[in-house]
Amino acid sequence: MYEPGGMVMYLADRYPYSNLDPAVSEPEPYLYNQWLFYLPFQMYQTYARCYNSAKFSPEQADGGIIRDLGAKILENY
Repeated sequence: MYEPGGMVMYLADRYPYSNLDPAVSEPEPYLYNQWLFYLPFQMYQTYARCYNSAKFSPEQADGGIIRDLGAKILENY
């Protein structure tokens, strides 16, 4: 298992009294799950722009622009 959201879900299910997540009977689990998986995905894409810019454009000259954009996005988090 290597996905952060999956690890947190596993631990929360395995140890229900740890209060790692909201109870299913409460309205918050849906919002909690949304952020649990949305945030890591968004952060991965942003860090990938900073550290692996060649993945986002075949043009080597675009690397600096892509890295700068990733850094600017990270500043907004």
